[in-house]
Amino acid sequence: MIELFNSINNAFCGILGINSYLQGVIVMTCINVIAVLGMSVLTGFTRLFSFGNAGFMCGKAKNNLKTPPKIPNDP
Repeated sequence: MIELFNSINNAFCGILGINSYLQGVIVMTCINVIAVLGMSVLTGFTRLFSFGNAGFMCGKAKNNLKTPPKIPNDP
């Protein structure tokens, strides 16, 4: 299945002349568009405001913080 996807992807990108960098930019743009449309539906149509997304991002940032290295005491 992955070989089929890769062959279709290579043929499609080869016809349009899209390199891997531009393909990455297009994928990230599509992900951000989906996120923005989701927030637009939540805040625009339902008139609800949620801090859930910000909470998930803050929690992930907190978990990614690294503690400073411990310096052993020299006798």
